[in-house]
Amino acid sequence: MKNMVSTRHTYQKIAHAIREQIKSGDLEAGDRIPSLSTIEQEYGVSYATAQAAVALLKAWGTVEARQGSGTYVRPAAPVVEIMSCILVA
Repeated sequence: MKNMVSTRHTYQKIAHAIREQIKSGDLEAGDRIPSLSTIEQEYGVSYATAQAAVALLKAWGTVEARQGSGTYVRPAAPVVEIMSCILVA
């Protein structure tokens, strides 16, 4: 069986790298994440790959887009909210 990390797509690796920047405190709630063009340049990927990475971060609830402004780190959900979602589901 292959190692799961080695089978990740490039956009997943980028999303995980940005999420690690958030976990480590390099990016905090309210901070703007790098633009799509910056992600393209820093990671040497296509615009579509950069979009896919940001879309994954949005799907995780890690970031939110603000019309005409950029994409920002969302505040962490309180533990109570997370637990209530688990209990309801």
